[in-house]
Amino acid sequence: MDDFDLSVLEYLGKLEDGVLVIISIMYKGQYFEGTFFYTKNDFVFTISEELESLVGDVKKHPDYLELVRRLLRITVPYDEIFNNLDEVDFTKWVKGVIELEGLEVPRIIDESEIKPVPGLE
Repeated sequence: MDDFDLSVLEYLGKLEDGVLVIISIMYKGQYFEGTFFYTKNDFVFTISEELESLVGDVKKHPDYLELVRRLLRITVPYDEIFNNLDEVDFTKWVKGVIELEGLEVPRIIDESEIKPVPGLE
């Protein structure tokens, strides 16, 4: 279990009837991020694909139950935090995508516009 170190990065807010949290995961000296979503009665713990490629399915990992216990200890209990959070605001990520989409895309030359160079045909 000493291979993992968990900490809360950010409480994103409430999502439907649960709390969505970004967590940092140090695994054997490497940094990864994951999510922890919890309600009064349930939870979902996800890890990045990069970490999953190293440890496999986290639910089958021998330390999974201890990881969940740690997450429950380091997060604010549901009853204490849910009513103090705003809804998750995904627009900060969507706004960045929309701004990128609004940029003018450089014109790409069509091959039919390329004129042969004399002597190199």
